Amino acid sequence: MLISCGVGVGENAPSIELKKPTATIRAGEPFEVGIVASWTGDSERFVVSPGNLVVPSWGEAAWDRVEASKTSDGVALRYVAKFTAKAPGTVAIPELHLVYTDPTEPLVEGPPEKLTSPPKELPGHQPNSSDPNAPQVGASTPGATTGVDDVYRKAPDTPKVAPTHTIKAEAFEVNVRADYRWTYKYVFFGVMFLGLVIAGASIEYGRRKNAKEVQREDPLAPWRTVEEALHNARRHRLDGDFYTFYRELQRLVKFVGGEVKSEFGAKIDKRVEEIGFQNQTPTEDELEGIVRDLERALARWKEGRAA
Repeated sequence: MLISCGVGVGENAPSIELKKPTATIRAGEPFEVGIVASWTGDSERFVVSPGNLVVPSWGEAAWDRVEASKTSDGVALRYVAKFTAKAPGTVAIPELHLVYTDPTEPLVEGPPEKLTSPPKELPGHQPNSSDPNAPQVGASTPGATTGVDDVYRKAPDTPKVAPTHTIKAEAFEVNVRADYRWTYKYVFFGVMFLGLVIAGASIEYGRRKNAKEVQREDPLAPWRTVEEALHNARRHRLDGDFYTFYRELQRLVKFVGGEVKSEFGAKIDKRVEEIGFQNQTPTEDELEGIVRDLERALARWKEGRAA
């Protein structure tokens, strides 16, 4: 919406309205101010154009566009100027004015036409004379023609022109606010990101918690870990990595604990040290025997947990 301020200019001139912005004005964003010239009758009753627009020290200003529309009994021309304030605060919108001509008015003489060069000889003018009584440029000596008057005299064929008139709208002030919207956007996205991080952490925590609860409730869950360790041990044996083979059995025994650890723990720890630091190589019978004995002990451990 726009606030309209009427300005009286007489019966023989267009009437004007000043259109002030009512939306919030923010620093760095253009806003519009309009001035409407309207009259009754034919659209060619007046010839209207925007006047010079003063660029304010607080920002930028320029005429942007003109919009023509018909009214119930005439025509209206809306000239729109765009302003941009560089900083927040109260700023003064300069006076807007329109220039118009009325084709029905009598023509008047145009402005004096300046000649391109003065006459070569000016009667009564002696520029090199040292006589103080000699006629000088611009003097009003009777019977003499002066250089200044000749240079600026009107040409006899100067055309007549239509008189121009100016209609003005008063200056006014607007309040320009700082643009905090980008700051609000950064805060909003920051809060959203933090919320996503917290939500992700909560989901991961819940997943791990549920996994632990399932492991405690499922009697076969530890056995799955044991089977995985046995599988890894067999793979290292086939690869000839006997040190890692015994390290995997060592991890398995510590995980199971109880009687299995008491029976095999010390024996496996010793072989890890001998193979890893003394470069001993186990025989196939030894490897086959330790796996066979350990599998039997683990089977008894599994039965005990299921009972």
